[in-house]
Amino acid sequence: MKYILILFASILIVSCSEKNELSNIKNTADLFEHNDKFNLYDGEFYLSQNWFSPPDSFKRSECDAYADTCLIPIKIINNQFDFIDYYGDNRTCGFYQNQDLPKTYQKVLLWCTGETHNSVYSVDLSDNMLLIQEFPRKEYKYLLETSTNDYLVYLEYSFKDVGRLSGRNKEAIESSAFLERNLTLSSNNFRWLIFSDDIVINDGSDGQIAGEVLGAITCNFLLELPIDCSSVAGSIGRDLTKNDGTTIMQNLCISYDAIGNEGYSYDYIWVCEEFYHPNNVDFSKYIPRSFSNPMVGSGEKVISIQ
Repeated sequence: MKYILILFASILIVSCSEKNELSNIKNTADLFEHNDKFNLYDGEFYLSQNWFSPPDSFKRSECDAYADTCLIPIKIINNQFDFIDYYGDNRTCGFYQNQDLPKTYQKVLLWCTGETHNSVYSVDLSDNMLLIQEFPRKEYKYLLETSTNDYLVYLEYSFKDVGRLSGRNKEAIESSAFLERNLTLSSNNFRWLIFSDDIVINDGSDGQIAGEVLGAITCNFLLELPIDCSSVAGSIGRDLTKNDGTTIMQNLCISYDAIGNEGYSYDYIWVCEEFYHPNNVDFSKYIPRSFSNPMVGSGEKVISIQ
């Protein structure tokens, strides 16, 4: 049943959208340029929380209903802070940054961990506040502000630890068996790498059968339509699962650094996004320009996610 639901969602997506080719991207240098700057957010703030506000917004009215979740005083020291959440758990949060990226990617992320919590958030400066939203769905949110009258100012410093980055990709490739047996492209000058998954040949017959069953159930029983969706859904299911080796899936992985107030990295996380392209063409124009369904993990651990 889980497979059928996934296939049904895929059929809807494929039938209503087209693949985007990035014709304006000639090579990876058009995506990544080195920038040794980082933001330091140290200072005293008030933290508020939201659960039901729309994306890219924060509803003050939620604070009226849950007063204990808002205007919690915190201190950011060395780009880190702690606070007690609504459930009484202590959360430890740190800012992770990569200023080498264009505006279409998130340059600053916040990673919060706790006894029952481990999530990554995007960070955006909005007027005199930092709007922090669950990444990438933008559901649960934080709002950091100094006060109603003070203007939030973060300091920008130079990242002094660039030399440590030169061996990061090589270490990840050498330490991960999954990466080691795949085609991998990386650069010692930037915090990114691209690796491909093994190609699994599939004639699409399983997808066709699942699609036919799903089409029949959907049209004849759930929607009670007087039409036969079985053959159409079967054809789409076959096309979705078929792989004759002409299409390859690759993974763009970008690392973000936790940088202390002296400009040195003490931790980092990977954010990876899958993308597909024909096997016999230059993949540069297919590299994702933003994150839509990212995988996140610490160190090289995320590289093992398949």
